[in-house]
Amino acid sequence: WARLEPQSPNVYALKAYAHMQAKQYPQAQEALDKALGFDSKNLRALLEQSRLHILQENYDQARKVLARLGKAFPDNSLIAARAGDLAFARGDFETALTLFRKATVSPADSELIGSLGKALWKVDKQTEALATWQGWLKTFPNDLATRYLLAQMHRLKGDHALANTELMTMLEQDRKNPQVLNELAWYLKDQQLAKAKTYASEAHDLVPGNPQIADTLAVILMLEGNIGESIYLLQSATVKAPDDLDIHFHYAQALAANRANQEAEAVLTTLLETESAFEERAEAVALLAKVKAK
Repeated sequence: WARLEPQSPNVYALKAYAHMQAKQYPQAQEALDKALGFDSKNLRALLEQSRLHILQENYDQARKVLARLGKAFPDNSLIAARAGDLAFARGDFETALTLFRKATVSPADSELIGSLGKALWKVDKQTEALATWQGWLKTFPNDLATRYLLAQMHRLKGDHALANTELMTMLEQDRKNPQVLNELAWYLKDQQLAKAKTYASEAHDLVPGNPQIADTLAVILMLEGNIGESIYLLQSATVKAPDDLDIHFHYAQALAANRANQEAEAVLTTLLETESAFEERAEAVALLAKVKAK
C-alpha cells in the first residue's frame, strides 16, 4: 500500500491497524512513525497511535495523545470513541459508556456498536446491550463481527441454543470461518455428534495446525469411539499447546479409553501438580483416581 501512496499518512495508519489486528505491535509502531513523519497532526494516524498505546497498556501515553487530539478536533466522535476505549481498558465502564454514547451521535460503525454493547454489558445493562446489537443487525445483517459478539453474550447468559443460531447464521454467510465451525462443533457434540464432526472436520481442514481445533475434533472422535485417531491428534496438540491444560486432560482421557492407564496416570499427575485452574480439573481428579485403581 505504501508503495502506491508513499506520501500518504493514512495509508501507513491503515497498515498500522492491520499489524495491530495481527498483534504485531513493533511493526505497527514502525508504520505509525512513518505516518506521523509525513504529518504529525494527522487525525487517523494519531487515533491509531492511541489505539496502540491502549493495546500495550501505555494508558498515560494514550491519554496524552487523546488530549492533544481533543484540542485540535473538539467534539469529534472518533476521538470520543477512542477515549471510550481507554476508559474501558482501565476498567472505568461508566465513563466508557458515556463516551461511546456520545460517539454514536454521529453515524456509528461496527466497531463502535460492539464497544457500546460491551460497555452496557459491563454496567449490568445486558438487555440493552443485546437490543443494541440485535437492532444493528436488523439494518446490517451481514456484520459478522457484531453477530459473533451477540452469540458470545447469549453464551455467557447460558442461552446456548440462541448462540448456536447466531453462529449458524454466520456460517450461511461464510462457511470457511474456522472459529465459528469449531465453536459450533464443541457445543453440538453432545446432542448432534454427526453434525459436530462435520463442522470440526471442516475447521481442521482449514487450519490443520491449530491445536484447539484439533482438540475439538479429537474429543468428538473419542465420543465416536475412534480412540486411535483421537490420541494421534491430541498428542500433537499437547506439543503445540503445552500450556493448554484442557487439551492435556483430553489426551489423558483418550489414553485411559485406550487402556493405557499408566500413561494416562503420568499425564494426569503432571497436570494436577500445576496450580493453574482449568475447566475440567474436577474431572481430572476423578479420572486419576479411576486409572490408579486399575
